[in-house]
Amino acid sequence: MHPINRRSVVLFLPLGMAILWKPRLAWSQQASPAAVAASVRKASKDAEASLLRQLKLDEQLPPEQRTSQRYVSCVARALDGYAAALQTIAPTLPVHVQALPTIVAQTAQAVHSSRTPAAASAAMTAAIGEVRKTLELIKADDPPLARAEISEVRSVDETLSFLNDKLVKATGI
Repeated sequence: MHPINRRSVVLFLPLGMAILWKPRLAWSQQASPAAVAASVRKASKDAEASLLRQLKLDEQLPPEQRTSQRYVSCVARALDGYAAALQTIAPTLPVHVQALPTIVAQTAQAVHSSRTPAAASAAMTAAIGEVRKTLELIKADDPPLARAEISEVRSVDETLSFLNDKLVKATGI
């Protein structure tokens, strides 16, 4: 066994094969649902603040340099940071919510590769739909136990909606 970091270990097997093993944390080592929800909210607020900072910097540019593709890039960078922040807390997320970092990362890639603001907005709208579908599945699965999970999903939904709204307003879609 060779540790990669505190959360994963590589197991070398015969015939040159290797397995990356990520043990589950013991219950006493897991973060409380309130702490995890607070981490997701903080990541959401940081992504929103990042976009607002980038847009404020772009406002200082001459009008001919403020293109719609620049605004798309600002949103993509904010999504990258948001996806990275969610990936760091992914091991502590409940099972029903562990797809959220992947959804945000895929959205960031789609926004980066979009050629128009409308395509970027469409990618974000699709991601918002996925997040809301996750929310509905959590509510249907076990409503009393899902309060913290619902809070986490709503934070991601609100942040993606915020980023999409700013893109739409800035580019006039």
